[in-house]
Amino acid sequence: MTDLTFPDEASFLEAFGVEPSDMNPADGYWQYSFLDDSGTKLNLSFNKFERSFQVALFKQGLELCIISHAGEFSFSIWKEVSAGGVKSAWTDGDAKTRVSIQICPSISVQWATLRDRR
Repeated sequence: MTDLTFPDEASFLEAFGVEPSDMNPADGYWQYSFLDDSGTKLNLSFNKFERSFQVALFKQGLELCIISHAGEFSFSIWKEVSAGGVKSAWTDGDAKTRVSIQICPSISVQWATLRDRR
């Protein structure tokens, strides 16, 4: 197994001005919560020991979806002039997954898995 890489608390604070909404470093768990101007809330959580990554979306307090992954993954922060978020990609056998989560100025999630069966 390879080591997971993910942004540390200082990186989230610098990029988005947020600290963890929940965390237990001894258990390898962090969660960050974001709310945009339209009332969309994003909970992004990950556990480095369980090797899990989860996104939960809410709109005005109602749960829209929860998307999870367990296994190999890494993610990083991306920033542009007027937008920012996190991105990740991993391969599991013949399946390739790409995740792009925009956090600012508004929340959106693109999560796609494609299989190459050549």
